[in-house]
Amino acid sequence: METKALKVRLPLLWFDRLLRRHGPLLPLPVFAIRIATDVAALVNSGQRLDSPQGSRLRHHLAEAGVVYVGITLVRIFVYGLHCAGVYRLLSRAGAVSAVPIQLMSDHIFLGASVVAILSAELVLLRCSLRQAHCPIHVKTMARAGLTAAVALLALTCGDMHFTARFFHERTETFLGAVLGLLAFQIPITWWLLYGFTVA
Repeated sequence: METKALKVRLPLLWFDRLLRRHGPLLPLPVFAIRIATDVAALVNSGQRLDSPQGSRLRHHLAEAGVVYVGITLVRIFVYGLHCAGVYRLLSRAGAVSAVPIQLMSDHIFLGASVVAILSAELVLLRCSLRQAHCPIHVKTMARAGLTAAVALLALTCGDMHFTARFFHERTETFLGAVLGLLAFQIPITWWLLYGFTVA
């Protein structure tokens, strides 16, 4: 039950509920905007989706989709291990009904996965925006995607801040952040650098 005190301590409570329930889906609208932007830019340049340039675009978009699905699956898998570890510890202690022992902040870990995808989309949308042959309406779409990505990043980071401050020990927050860095931030940075190298 949401108390007045909880709402005061957690001003982003409305977004917190959204992040917990639909976290992995939050970056999808931004990705969809980039797909629409890149396809529109390709068509406007006189190319077709079955042209060599179109084939390259389809490859890059499919690759991004695979990377994002992979990030989501890793997040779910690690969360499952986290929950199993918590309940195993509780059952050994004979205290299943007790307050769960937190090995890490899953909220921070979830937030790290969302931040990784949104950060990648910021970079890629910025690249789409810089295409010389982009007409005004395509650039407007790209700017809308950038605005949405920045807004979601700010809300996610703000929610993680309040969650870490009021609901987790420092070690839980630290472990969630480190695991998020290793599982999401570093791999997606490597993917972006590799993608730009071969593009």
